[in-house]
Amino acid sequence: KEPWAKLPDGSLFLSFGFRGLSPMWLDKRTFALLTRFVLAHRAVFDSLKNPWAMRGISDVVPALDVLSSAVQIPDLGAKILLIYTCLEHLFVPKGTKANQRLFIMGGLNALKPSLVPWFEKLYKLRCDYAHRGFVIRDERTMGLVIESVSNALSLLIAKLSAV
Repeated sequence: KEPWAKLPDGSLFLSFGFRGLSPMWLDKRTFALLTRFVLAHRAVFDSLKNPWAMRGISDVVPALDVLSSAVQIPDLGAKILLIYTCLEHLFVPKGTKANQRLFIMGGLNALKPSLVPWFEKLYKLRCDYAHRGFVIRDERTMGLVIESVSNALSLLIAKLSAV
């Protein structure tokens, strides 16, 4: 099978250059949640209406690609690194080799200062993974990963709304 055909049903964006909606079942349970998700993330979907807009090509699509990979990859440490990479993509200027954390903190303070404690936890876990090579899979870590994906999407929306 092609790489994009192996992805599970229900993922909104597919990687490997193929973008589209995958087949999914819509019933009373899933339809209400999807409706709420689309309405809450309207800024992201609106920015994707014109596929050739520079904003979508340079900011939105790469961030969604990285977050999609983070959700689908089974390795917990890789999830953490991908979420951190998404934050780097959102806030760190191209060509910057040092002090990426400071740029991310500056972006957080400008857009959503309430997320700084969350970022400190994510950064600590990212550094632990980078130095030890593994992350303990427990409820706390899984909760942080789920919260991190949600917060990364909210930061993307805040960045789109700020411009």
